[in-house]
Amino acid sequence: MMSDKSDLEKPIFTEIRNKADLIACAELLISEYTAEGLTPPCPPSLEEVLDQYGRSYVFAAKIGRKVIGTIAVMSDSDKGLSMDEVFGTELNQIRSVTSDSRLAEMGAFASNHKRDDAIYLPLMTLAYLKCIVVGVRDICISVHPRRRRFYQHRIGFKLLDEKPRSYSKMNGALALGMVLNVEEGLKNNDFIARNLRYPILTLEYM
Repeated sequence: MMSDKSDLEKPIFTEIRNKADLIACAELLISEYTAEGLTPPCPPSLEEVLDQYGRSYVFAAKIGRKVIGTIAVMSDSDKGLSMDEVFGTELNQIRSVTSDSRLAEMGAFASNHKRDDAIYLPLMTLAYLKCIVVGVRDICISVHPRRRRFYQHRIGFKLLDEKPRSYSKMNGALALGMVLNVEEGLKNNDFIARNLRYPILTLEYM
């Protein structure tokens, strides 16, 4: 039985496990950030992005073999997180709560799809599931100020600071730092619970 053409054009969301797809994710990230003016005069090289991916869980939306969207979750380590550049004081406060902070940063989102939310929400859900599986306690993100309401009121993220801060690594773009306790998010937010049942996710890592 032949597949309907529309089915072939539906994206599949999955965790990336091979170098070719990692490179495709990195190239998409660099391309989209450059197009949006979010890279400094000397943008990160492909090798630098891949090095960061080496300390992250990377996810992609794919149509066939083509990567059309990506997101990453970086676990905290001795090297810190990307957000430490701007929100280091606040993140250190979170780390100081227990000896095992189990902090992770969700970010590096990029998409060249005409409907970004149709790609971002399933990718974010998949990344959130990964955080549950590997035992992350707190997820931190940095977002554009205009997205504050969505993350704060629909998902339950809490602000690290009311005032946006400038990212030198993103050409001075303003961002708000936010954090979400994974357990509280599951208990108190039906938006998360509803999206965790997203029907087209491929949860191969579980």
